[in-house]
Amino acid sequence: MVSYSYIQNRIHELGSKGGIPLNYLKVFNASPQDGTPHVEITDQTYDYVIQERGFEFSRSQTYDLNELLFWIVDSASSRYAFDYEVDHRIINQDARRLAFSIKNDIMEKIDPTWAEMTRDYIEKTLANAPYVD
Repeated sequence: MVSYSYIQNRIHELGSKGGIPLNYLKVFNASPQDGTPHVEITDQTYDYVIQERGFEFSRSQTYDLNELLFWIVDSASSRYAFDYEVDHRIINQDARRLAFSIKNDIMEKIDPTWAEMTRDYIEKTLANAPYVD
């Protein structure tokens, strides 16, 4: 297992490659209890955990550092893309159009495999909940 500082440095490198501002790339090693994800490292696994006010909403566990890095960057790119959309809103257009486009662009710059995973997720999302313009 690698250290928190190694993970933080890798996330800064990957996020910068994709154009994500540094303020979206903070990796916490304990929950701020506000729904912000944090990472727990054990002897064998990495856990990506979301908690708020003492309630655990989700926990994803992996043995694969690359998978953990994807989860962190995926979350950061989503937050950034939707914040960007709010600041550049197009009236009468589904907010996800711009946000998903930005997210795809970010992931493409970072890793083509991650971009494909992102596109697949977006396609599944839109199959269940199409754009509403």
